[in-house]
Amino acid sequence: MIKVTRKQFETFEFIKHHIKNKGYPPTRVEIALEFDIEPNAATDRVNQLNAKGLLKIAKGVSRGLVIQEKPVRVAS
Repeated sequence: MIKVTRKQFETFEFIKHHIKNKGYPPTRVEIALEFDIEPNAATDRVNQLNAKGLLKIAKGVSRGLVIQEKPVRVAS
């Protein structure tokens, strides 16, 4: 089971729901707008999820996020 922070979990869930509802992943700007953060902070969150193996990032592709379904637990 992969441990994530609350912010990482919320970001992961947002990305999953965005893909489910719209058929494609959000951009970093859309993630930033959803959480009222700077785009660089959204990029940091995406990179953290990638490092934990929850996302794959397709290099050079807009909206290139692919969910990796793995059990997740929010760290307390």
